[in-house]
Amino acid sequence: MKPIIIYGMPRSQSTVILRSCKREKKYNETFDRWKLFGRTPLIASYFNNIDKQYWNTMFDSFNEPDTAVKFFGTSLRFCMPARRWYTQVIKNNSHDIFVCVRDLKEVCLSYIISYNFGYIFEDEIEPKPITIGNEYFSALHLIVDSFLRFFPEGATLVTYDTLPEEYFDKSQHDMKKQNSLNKAKYITNYDFCVEQINHIIKYYQEEYDEKMSTLKQV
Repeated sequence: MKPIIIYGMPRSQSTVILRSCKREKKYNETFDRWKLFGRTPLIASYFNNIDKQYWNTMFDSFNEPDTAVKFFGTSLRFCMPARRWYTQVIKNNSHDIFVCVRDLKEVCLSYIISYNFGYIFEDEIEPKPITIGNEYFSALHLIVDSFLRFFPEGATLVTYDTLPEEYFDKSQHDMKKQNSLNKAKYITNYDFCVEQINHIIKYYQEEYDEKMSTLKQV
């Protein structure tokens, strides 16, 4: 039995896929910068203040056989210790890696909506009209770019509807479906938003397709 890695982008149903893993211990975005420090711009200095033993203990736990860990490319982008660990994982083929995907336009829209109205069902707030500014599209560029930069070529492609029973059991999770895209009607500049998302997708589409073609199918 190998440990499992769930790799994807935010809003790709990666959390519910992690919770469905047939592994005893499950770690969700443990080294993500926002989870560790909040939304602060001083990322490098905060990371530098963490003792080396903290990272060693974390990554040792990720390497245990009955374990699953989920993270995004953005987490690797900002956390150098995690990047070094991940490089060794790829080199040694020590983990079963699953890349979870969802339609790119849905990922981008869902990210914008969940940022404003809640990332999980339990944290949702009452929706109200919102106008989307350019800062959202900078964030989406970063998400997609980081996903491709650290993409684990040769891993296995999964969606929530195609989880292999050898590794996953959907009865292990009790998460409620958000249906976040239903809230798109609250975006006051929806057409502009979709136009900018389409520009982002067009920019990355060729590299995205090339990376996806390397994945094994279930």
